[in-house]
Amino acid sequence: MYQTSLKQFLGLFDISISRSELDTDVRKRICNIIEYLTYEVYRYAVRGFYECHRFLFVLMLALKLQLESGSISYNEFFTFVKGGASLDMNSVKPKPFFGFQTSSG
Repeated sequence: MYQTSLKQFLGLFDISISRSELDTDVRKRICNIIEYLTYEVYRYAVRGFYECHRFLFVLMLALKLQLESGSISYNEFFTFVKGGASLDMNSVKPKPFFGFQTSSG
């Protein structure tokens, strides 16, 4: 439902290059551009979202950033996103079944 074009993204990329903090160190300069671009894409995307979708987008963006930075592992990411559906059922200890007991008499 939400889409953006390559032309729109390239516009945000150009803005990020021109407005991000300058640095003589190439690695630091690239980090500054990426940080600014991430924020610009966030601002651009969120302004058109329905209110109920904004929180989910922010959550997914934060998780993806943590995954890419190594703060969380791939398994932790999928466990959080998919919940119990991401677990391997053969590695999980089976839960005991407690049936309903009826009182007789």
